[in-house]
Amino acid sequence: MIPVRVFHHISAREDLPRTLFSVLRIVVLCGVLSACGTSERMQSSPRVELAANVPSYLIAVGPALAQFDDARAFSVSPDGSIYVVENVRGAILRLDSAGTLLGVQGGPGTGEEQFLNPRDIDASSGLFYTVADAGNGRVQKFTRDGAFVESLAIPSVAGAGRNLSISPSFRLSGVRTRAGESEPITVVETPWNELILIDGVSHSVLKIDRLRESITIIGGPDSGAGHLENPVEVGVGNGIIAVADDVRNEIVFFDEFGSFIRSWSAALEDLVALRLDRGELWLAYSDFLRVFDLRGGQIEEYSFELSAAVIDFSVEPGVIWIMTAKSLYRIDRKALDQVLSEN
Repeated sequence: MIPVRVFHHISAREDLPRTLFSVLRIVVLCGVLSACGTSERMQSSPRVELAANVPSYLIAVGPALAQFDDARAFSVSPDGSIYVVENVRGAILRLDSAGTLLGVQGGPGTGEEQFLNPRDIDASSGLFYTVADAGNGRVQKFTRDGAFVESLAIPSVAGAGRNLSISPSFRLSGVRTRAGESEPITVVETPWNELILIDGVSHSVLKIDRLRESITIIGGPDSGAGHLENPVEVGVGNGIIAVADDVRNEIVFFDEFGSFIRSWSAALEDLVALRLDRGELWLAYSDFLRVFDLRGGQIEEYSFELSAAVIDFSVEPGVIWIMTAKSLYRIDRKALDQVLSEN
């Protein structure tokens, strides 16, 4: 049996028009990154203000790197491999860095290496990739080459004080994979080998420990100013867990233990993805990106010449990846920086 702990506050639509949007400015207090290692809660959260004359750029995107039937999400491994969730096929596509298809894994079903309504994927560790198998109420983990590692059925977290079971199902153990009672719609594997999930049933953020022995509910009902109402996106980086809550209309920050740090107001309508990258917070909407510089409060916005809505993105060293339901695009950040410097 696994203890479920609640941390308290102490601790692709097609053919969209291209439009330039106004940008929000985040007022960042000094020491935001250093505060991540403490449990002290700020009494008043820094607020986002409308900013005038913030740089906004329309970027012409080249030919698609790869085409899909109905992509849902993707993740890029440190070795350049690209893993794509194909919803219609209920499968994971593995591509090389040039977009060439290397293999297809899975298909609709409830068994090992099968998926029902897969929603998200994380291959950032470079050794494994983890899939949010929402329709089966579980996450499945594979080696980077597709060998099955484990299946974690996610139990209901209603009544958070209860002890709940979440037994990994390993192939060598002979235990069959099981369906869970939750609906993991996002999955992020942290650098410390824990899993961060958003459960679409309870509207909770769940943290599964590295040994897969316990679940922590982040931002539970007794979390004070850190209480989450409807988390829709989550990102991890620099010891921070950032959660977008579209009822609070805030980005809510927690440390790696799930302790509340602070929150910022944000416009979250049409938000599709959130990433933390080297001290910057990136928010992706259906047709533009907003970048919040946590180190200095600077903000930029990038709009793209696309005929379909952005559904996912990734920020890697030197590269921005943009995905629609049908296509994946790679944008060279060096070329982008040159365009920006010329403007």
